[in-house]
Formats: sequence, structure tokens, C-alpha cells
Amino acid sequence: MNDLSPIVVTDVIGEDLTLHIDPPLFLQPSIIPSIVPNEHDLWIADYEDFNFCVYTYSRDELLQAIDEQLLYLYSAYVLSKSPLSQDAQELRDKLMERITV
Repeated sequence: MNDLSPIVVTDVIGEDLTLHIDPPLFLQPSIIPSIVPNEHDLWIADYEDFNFCVYTYSRDELLQAIDEQLLYLYSAYVLSKSPLSQDAQELRDKLMERITV
């Protein structure tokens, strides 16, 4: 049976960075069934405030993809010294409001 219970993200541990998220992120996974026999269903989760959507072939892979996406977003928008567009600055501000290292 597929576990479609909400995914709660409070901490993300990367190789060089650990993120603490407060308040936690709540993501509701969904599944798109495969239309091809013997193929995997597609698992999807998104978080609109951080402007991301991930998709994989299992819940375990989805959990990993969410962590990887959050680490990428934090590195690219908060830690980066590159100039950011207005939209990117707004995303950076949202990330900084919720995530500490």
C-alpha cells in the first residue's frame, strides 16, 4: 500500500550543511499512476512558498529529493554572493525566514 501521509520536514542534513526549518514544512505527496503496464507510478510533492516541485518513483526517493532540493535552494539563494533578481531575492527572504543552519 502507498503511504500518502503528509511529509514533515524539520531538519535536512547535507554533506557540508545542516538546515533547521521552523516552522516545519508540510508537504502532501500525491501519486500519478502509470498508464504503462509494469511501470512505476510517479510520486510528486511540491511546496509553493519555496517554488519547488519534485517527482520520483517512490516515497523514499521523494524524501531524498525534497532534502536535495532544499539544500540546493539554500545554497543557491541564501549562501550565494551572486546578484539576484527581484523574484530570487523574495525567495531568498522566504528561505531565510524559515531556515537556519
